[in-house]
Order: sequence, then C-alpha cells, then structure tokens
Amino acid sequence: MQKLLLLILICPGLYSQDLDKILWGETQLSGPINFDFISSEFEKNSINNISGIFSINPYPKGLGVNLLKSEEIFETRNTNELFRKFPEFMLNISVKDNKAFIENKGIIETKHEFWDLSFTNGNAWNDKQNIYISIPFALLQKNANCTHNGILIFALNKTINSSQAIFQISSETCAYFQFNYVAIFESNFVEQEVNFVEYEYDFNIREFDDIYKKYSDIEMNSFADSSEFDDDELTTYGFYDGQDHFIGPCKTRSGDYPFCLDILLPAYS
Repeated sequence: MQKLLLLILICPGLYSQDLDKILWGETQLSGPINFDFISSEFEKNSINNISGIFSINPYPKGLGVNLLKSEEIFETRNTNELFRKFPEFMLNISVKDNKAFIENKGIIETKHEFWDLSFTNGNAWNDKQNIYISIPFALLQKNANCTHNGILIFALNKTINSSQAIFQISSETCAYFQFNYVAIFESNFVEQEVNFVEYEYDFNIREFDDIYKKYSDIEMNSFADSSEFDDDELTTYGFYDGQDHFIGPCKTRSGDYPFCLDILLPAYS
C-alpha cells in the first residue's frame, strides 16, 4: 500500500551501509538523501561490466512530497493526484567501470497525465556485495518548461537481482512550482547485451573559480557567483571559452547536485 509521508529533513550522517539497508528494504528511508554523500561514493574505484534493461513498478511503496510553492493550477490538485503514479519507462543501461551509460537519453514522452521524463548518463560504484547505480533524471511538466531535476539510485547484488529504487528531487528550474520529492519503488533489471554508442565529454571540465586564475584581469565574483544572485533561485551557471568549461555548483535543497554537467535546463523564448 502506498505510504504518504511529509519529508522535510535531510538524513544526517548517511553511510554506505545505511544506503544498502534502505535499498534492500531492511531500513525505512526517513527523509531525503544528501546529494553530497552520493557524490562522495562516486570517488570509489569501481570495476564493473554489465548491461541490461531497467524498469520499475510505477506505484511507489513509499512516497514523501513537500510542496514549497505552487500556482493555482497545482493548488487545485492534491499530492496523490500528481504523484501517486510515476511515468512508465524502460531504460537500456550499460555499466562499465564507474560509468553508467543510457541508450535512450533525451525526452521520453509518456502516457502520464502530468509528466514526461528524461534520463542521461550516470555513475556506478561497488562494494563486495553490490553494484550501485545512480542516474540523473528529470520530471518535465507536459506542455510547460519547468524541469525538476533529480537522481535515481538502485543496486544489483551478486545474482543480478535489483534492489528497491530511490527517486529524489530537490530542485527545479522555475519559481512557480517547487517541491521536494523522494519515493521508493520496486524495480526490475533484466541482464542482456545492449549495444549503443557511449558518449563522453571531450572538453576540459574545471571548477568555476578557476576562471579567475586563467583570466586574472576578471574581478572575483563577477558572474552568478556574486552577491547579486540568491543561491536559492539559481539552478546552475558556467562559462565555456572554447577550451575549458568552467562550471559553478548546482545547488539544491539536499546539497550540490551530483550531475551538474548533465543537468537538464529548459529553453525560454
């Protein structure tokens, strides 16, 4: 049965064993996961080689939504109506070492009443028992430009059984509809060979502060890192000079977004 929970706190002191117990149903998830913890897991050396098709039961086993801002059109809909069912999808995933490559990247037009989806390449790490896979995703409002970026996390054990999957959203690209979202789903992974071109970025990625080292004549804090910008209203910022891509942090309400390079941004005209 679906559980509706009001989640407003970040889980403090999350460790690898805690995530393991949550994914395999030994411990309940009591709040959103701190993204900084997930990013730290990416630093582990990993040797993996597996591919297959990933999917979920679209009805969450556990669901926590905290509406922060909403316009009238959303205020007339209750949380259950918007989030009781996740858009259905199937992902072709190829995991090699510490990278998780997605074949069907881009916008997935779903049959869901309110949401379309997008996934892109993620990361993987492992311990003695499991392979952990984390993939960036986005919920996109149908016929609108607001994008809610989040992360998907699940694990595979030695027999390639899939754990529960966690979907979490802690930021958005619009001011009119904002929410924190975390949900747990039953998931399925069918191991099979999937063949597609794996794309990796071929330009230099640098922290944004490095721009002031490369261009010493630019005054510090001259871009979106200045005090003129409110961090709570800033999704991300960066600068590409033809050689280096200087990327500012993608701040969220649960730490820095782990996939800042792949964050999905809408286009406005």
